[in-house]
Amino acid sequence: MVYFPEFWYRGETTAGGYRFNFALDKIDDTWKYAPASLVGAYKARLRNNKLYSESGVESAVNISMAEFSTRARSRGAGYHIIDYQQHCIIAWMFYARYLTRDSQGVCGAGKSAYSGLKCGSTNTLGITDTTTSNATSSSNLHVNFLGIEGCWGYKYEWIEGIHSYVGDAVIAYDKGDYHDQTYVNTSSSTKRRVFTGPNESGCIREIAAGEYMDMCGKIFGDSSSTYFCDYCGCYTSSSHVFRRSHYSNSAYGGVACLIGAGSSSYTAANIGSRLAFDGTITVASSVSAFKSLSLL
Repeated sequence: MVYFPEFWYRGETTAGGYRFNFALDKIDDTWKYAPASLVGAYKARLRNNKLYSESGVESAVNISMAEFSTRARSRGAGYHIIDYQQHCIIAWMFYARYLTRDSQGVCGAGKSAYSGLKCGSTNTLGITDTTTSNATSSSNLHVNFLGIEGCWGYKYEWIEGIHSYVGDAVIAYDKGDYHDQTYVNTSSSTKRRVFTGPNESGCIREIAAGEYMDMCGKIFGDSSSTYFCDYCGCYTSSSHVFRRSHYSNSAYGGVACLIGAGSSSYTAANIGSRLAFDGTITVASSVSAFKSLSLL
């Protein structure tokens, strides 16, 4: 798992658009809180009806978002699949680090297929990011960013924390799985509409941004070489769940790629997910102590 430390953030409108500020300590009450969490270093594997993040195996596909969510929670309190807030954090950390919206142009696009490459291809890199010269369509190397292997490309990843609902547009919330709920019935205190209007899709021209650092397309158009390199789809005519990380090495894929197409029961050979955790995190006293822990 990859550790995301707790932090605080604040968004503000500027003459040039929208700006986010990040801090490891709370500055004042205008700053919002992002709790510490863990995200699987590898795309998820299903074993004994539970989700794991494991090296040396092919990650799971042909499983619905609802089933992935259930199997993640089978691991115990605090476990879930990667969520929308974590997706937003990953994207904003990329932009803060590299100061460009072209994530493929920095870390590569990865394999041109969505099967046949086991997890662990970037183990020797650790948390070193891949580059355009080593995460290519012909290499046997997943894209690596922040130590998150396959951060984009290769396979989509089902996420929770965001869904469309007929008449309510696209609904986002920081924690929890409310994928079958209307806006009114979603109990999250952070629920908000990040997109409204008829079905829209295409390369992202403008993101929702706002006070919760939303990374969802708001205005679409142009090509993958203009504005953001990523594709986004908001299909509000039906109730859809979302997936991130465009499969294969599509020109539309990247750190902000987000598509809300398919019901919570939909499955496909190019869609997997990723295990995550936001319960109580305890730091082991040593590597040996960590390795001696029992696997739930």
